[in-house]
Amino acid sequence: MRLFKRLLPLSVLLLAACGGIPTTSAIHQGEDIIGGSDQFIRVIARPPVANMEPEAIIHGFLDACADSTSTFAIARQYLTTKAAAAWNPATGIKIYDSNSMSLTESGEVVKLAAPLDSSVSADGHLTFSSHAETVFANFGLVKDTGNQWRISSVDNGLLLSRSDFDRSFRPFSVYFLNEDSTALIPHSIVLPASSVGTATSVTRALLEGPPTSLAQAAHSAFPSGTKLSYGSVPVNSGIAQVDLSAEVLAATKVERSELSAQLVSTLSAIPGVTGVRVTVLGQPLKIPGVKNIQTQADWTRYSIRPNPDRVGTFVVRDSQLIRLDDKREVVVTSVSAAALAPLGSAAVSSDGQSFAATTSDGKSLLVASSLGNGLARIAQGEYLSKPSWDRQGNIFVADNGHGILSYLRDGTKVPVTVEATPIGDVIAIRQIVVAHDGTRVALNYRSGTSDSLAVGILVHEDNGIRITQIHRVERSIVTIADIAWSGPNTIEVLGGNTQTYQELLSVDVSDGQVTSEAAPLGAQSIANDGYGNILVGVSGTTREAVVKKAFGPWEAFVLGRSPFTGTMTK
Repeated sequence: MRLFKRLLPLSVLLLAACGGIPTTSAIHQGEDIIGGSDQFIRVIARPPVANMEPEAIIHGFLDACADSTSTFAIARQYLTTKAAAAWNPATGIKIYDSNSMSLTESGEVVKLAAPLDSSVSADGHLTFSSHAETVFANFGLVKDTGNQWRISSVDNGLLLSRSDFDRSFRPFSVYFLNEDSTALIPHSIVLPASSVGTATSVTRALLEGPPTSLAQAAHSAFPSGTKLSYGSVPVNSGIAQVDLSAEVLAATKVERSELSAQLVSTLSAIPGVTGVRVTVLGQPLKIPGVKNIQTQADWTRYSIRPNPDRVGTFVVRDSQLIRLDDKREVVVTSVSAAALAPLGSAAVSSDGQSFAATTSDGKSLLVASSLGNGLARIAQGEYLSKPSWDRQGNIFVADNGHGILSYLRDGTKVPVTVEATPIGDVIAIRQIVVAHDGTRVALNYRSGTSDSLAVGILVHEDNGIRITQIHRVERSIVTIADIAWSGPNTIEVLGGNTQTYQELLSVDVSDGQVTSEAAPLGAQSIANDGYGNILVGVSGTTREAVVKKAFGPWEAFVLGRSPFTGTMTK
């Protein structure tokens, strides 16, 4: 599924899960059509024909909802004049399973019922059904002056089959700044796959600022009121031309760098865009040390993609944490108390200064400085998950049956509030992994014998931490052994869609698409090394090892367990 945002003017965007769904692809001047590998089959709706029966009218309208051309002009032809004027397709999307859809006529009303696959809310969340849910809709029908059936009453929003949705829309990321402006946070919007105004649409969404769902944890560097001077963002020979209004001149030097990083990251995600030229009322926006045509290379300091040159790869071996350094093995720290159980999993802080680890029995959480102190216990639990750090130095673990716990490096407990969700209670959370931006978290919920993957937002408050806006991001996963963020919108999952078969699943949280491949025998844990290589800890009959894969077969990498990666100190 795709995501969308809050309601915007119809000429801009309609909703999008964390974004907005445009009702029209006619946006002033669009960019050049650029060839690429992202091919799609455009949905071309058919208008009504004479003497269609009520059920055929409903089917025609539902099919036409997949064609956004001219603000769903063809879909509106199935409505009466009054209903066409009143219908607002921008209030949300319900995605249903068309294989089990039923239509029932009752007088001059046709009732629709279908299994709900997923939905996109007005405040921007793609949510997959956690339980067996059904979407219902009633369509009133009357005959018009030409004695033809037309829909006289219809609920606002879009009803789309899964296949129509996947064919008709594409996700794009709009980037905002995290709380301390150290990294960019992607926010997904959906646009019609056939649109030629993508650069204009994503830039307008960016200038609108963070949506409600993200506003508590993110912000924008653009001064209030900033807009496009000419109403469009043309792309010529790969260069996106963004001309902004005079409000942007009020931005400080730091803010100009930040807003440029937002723009360049947002527009560079469009296939074929290689650079961005930013002007204000026709004049270049001056940023010290940056050329007129900006690229992502100018703003790597805001990137949430790990820098391969600074990513260290580590493994757990018995009671030691080992860094793999130029084919050498370096012991970075070890357990200081011999009475503790061997280590089970570990993580390094975002600044590379500290390590957190749990023991193999899940009973203890330990922390050590990278400056030489050994791992010392700071907390205990029933069965603690793999630890994860945010950018503020908070350590997160999930404790079996007790929810999420958070601690500072010195062992100070940080209160954590997890907002209620239909997915499950906080005590059902088995693992939490903080994204590289320090703002989003991946959560593994256990319900009975099944697991679900969800994403939430970390909000740092004066009296603790709150995890909000939690929503399920996939529909097919049944078991989860381990999870790891591998990109701005990608979570790697060691799990499967059955209780017995283990796979490596790559989940795109912007649209819920899942790709899979077979996991190595004995897979227990997963990590990503910053170069795009997947590392998997496997347990054999006599020893534990880590295997690696980039292209081709799995290769033996190093002895040890629970691989993890993170920033290395220089």
